Amino acid sequence: MNRILSVCAALGLSVSAQSQGYFIWTADEGDFYQTSNWDLNRIPGLNDIVIINNDGTAIIGENEGERQLSGFELGETEDTYESGHIIMNGGTFRIGEFEGDSKIHIGEGTELSSFIMNGGTLFYDGPDDPAVAGSRSSAGVNENDWEVGEHGKGRFEMHDDAVFRAGDDLKISENSAGNSSVLVDGNARLSVGSGIGMSNGGSEFQELFIGGNAIVDSGNSMGAGHPDGHTDEGYLTMAIGGGNARVVVQDNGTFNFRVLSSRQGVSEFTIKDNGQVHIFDVFAGRGNVEGEEEPDRPVESGGFRSSLSSGAATESTLLLQDNAIMTVNAENGIGISGPRGGADAGGSAILIVRDSATFRVEQYLALGTGTQSETTNGTLEIRGSNASVFVGENLNMAVDTDGEIPTTDATNEDGSPVPGKSTLKAVITSDSHGTLEVGGTARIAQGILKVNLDGYTPKGGESFTLIQGGTIEGEFHETDFSEAPLAEGLSWEIDYSEDAVKLNILGETTGGPTELTISGSRNEITITWEGEGSLMSAEDVTGPWMVIEDASSPFTTATSDSSRFYQVGFTPKPPVIAVWEYKTSSVTISIGWEPFTYDSNNEMDPILLRRSASADWDKNQKWEVGTSSETIPKGWEPFAYDSNDKFDPFWLRRLTSDNWDKNQEWEIDRSSQEIPAGWKPFAYDSRDKVMPFLLCRRFSDNWDGHQKWVIKTSSEEIPEGWEPFAYDSENGDNPIFLRRQIR
Repeated sequence: MNRILSVCAALGLSVSAQSQGYFIWTADEGDFYQTSNWDLNRIPGLNDIVIINNDGTAIIGENEGERQLSGFELGETEDTYESGHIIMNGGTFRIGEFEGDSKIHIGEGTELSSFIMNGGTLFYDGPDDPAVAGSRSSAGVNENDWEVGEHGKGRFEMHDDAVFRAGDDLKISENSAGNSSVLVDGNARLSVGSGIGMSNGGSEFQELFIGGNAIVDSGNSMGAGHPDGHTDEGYLTMAIGGGNARVVVQDNGTFNFRVLSSRQGVSEFTIKDNGQVHIFDVFAGRGNVEGEEEPDRPVESGGFRSSLSSGAATESTLLLQDNAIMTVNAENGIGISGPRGGADAGGSAILIVRDSATFRVEQYLALGTGTQSETTNGTLEIRGSNASVFVGENLNMAVDTDGEIPTTDATNEDGSPVPGKSTLKAVITSDSHGTLEVGGTARIAQGILKVNLDGYTPKGGESFTLIQGGTIEGEFHETDFSEAPLAEGLSWEIDYSEDAVKLNILGETTGGPTELTISGSRNEITITWEGEGSLMSAEDVTGPWMVIEDASSPFTTATSDSSRFYQVGFTPKPPVIAVWEYKTSSVTISIGWEPFTYDSNNEMDPILLRRSASADWDKNQKWEVGTSSETIPKGWEPFAYDSNDKFDPFWLRRLTSDNWDKNQEWEIDRSSQEIPAGWKPFAYDSRDKVMPFLLCRRFSDNWDGHQKWVIKTSSEEIPEGWEPFAYDSENGDNPIFLRRQIR
């Protein structure tokens, strides 16, 4: 460190210039205010900088009153074994309040240096400077940071009733050469005017722990809503520059700030126990106010958007567990893999809400809305029945605030942009599940639904409301049930309505033994049972249960040192989506295809039009036409077909674009007839100019999912459990050519 003599003057006051003095600690451990412990044999004061490099500890007593200091260095030289420690048990310490005072360093060397507050009050860089009280553009007298481990190893702790106020930033190794941690617990209070930054490069995790009943505020130098404070930002910035950052809010700790970001590297943010995190205008609002029922958390207006993983090479996890609470009241909402500014690529980020935790954003929640489809990947995971998630405005899955796909790096064949990855993950742990409540529009058409079963075995008949609107816009672009296998006889169904998305389990399990007998010796056991079913085992009674392949009764196996549970049930398998039946032909549809138009006169290949059911298809071009080389117009799904028309055989087609009105998404080639609102047509008679819709399906939320069809020209009822897809109006006996059964 270069020791440069400087002049200090109090803002707004006339003070004679005095040279700074440098005091070097010489004792192993002792009283900070004992003259013999310093090389100059006097007590450092207003204009002085103290240096502790000998691994010694200077202790400030409980009753020291108010003292002043220009600055200090604990372990001042990089890449050396120098270290030093201060323990503050009481009093008031004012540091760096005059122009020209230097930045604080806790740990520049390779050995740990520490500053521990067990009590007392510390003011750094003029947090209560009356000249800038109430300012939204001030970052302290000198804009100096409280540096913990900038280039070395440092630790800052606050316990009991300790109070720390700073005009500018708290930096937790915001440098690749540093390695540090900060712990705030007890009833401690910490506030900074500008922000808290942590981890810029390096391989070690830089850590911030908030516990006990502590409160940490970023965005008001004197604490949330204090009129004497100032600010210029109010951020929590986690990993940047390829760093590693970890924040834990636990016990009854509270963390308030104005904007959140992680831009490059790995960030882990955990809120647990009864911990709380709130994003709002900390400068104006007081947060949770003791004795007042309603919190004071006004909206944060303008500025950067709160976002996890705005940069491409970023991995961020935000975990809410136990009874944790997180709220966001910011004009720009919050992004999970979304841009901080206007054109950030987006990395990988996941928000997990589990147990009885609550996440609430008053504005919008963006998932996977970066500009690069190859990198942006946002996931919201809701685990269990008591997790609560509320979005006051819109849920934007892979679309921007205008509902447009924001990616710029890749396009589909039709020129439309390839969306980023945006996933809603439902982890089902019981016969009920937490609901994502959306006050505005849930834009899910570019989103992915992933379902997991964890410790719960469905019986059939369960219904889970995944999203409650608001308005539901579109249907999930992709679904994944690979981690949610069901027993024989059960299948998954996604039920979309205008204001809800429900996940239903159709069918019911049958039979199976209820008892099995286990006998054996010290080295092996024998299991016997009667009836059908597969023998399964698990390390825990709640699962997950794994099938023991080729096991039959009696089954003998060696014992183990760990506990193991057994049951007999039905072998899990992927869900059955649909089974088709054909009236006039025994033809079998090729595996992986769904038929939509059928020609009863063609005994060899009666399926004129069929759609791929594979998860790998391009959703805009998934169709195959049996009697024509015609290509389906991009962006459309055809539902009626005329094999005699070689020019444009698609009578009836449905638009798959995200911009359509779902009540009028159909286009009819040979009629100006509009589809009746609330209906989807599936069969069409081009000769009937008045009412050409032979077969319509109702998608109002009032229908029975298996009997939602109406037939125009016949009194025939749809057989229960079947959905018709092709229809012959001239057959009064049984006009339904093609029907699909949901099992």
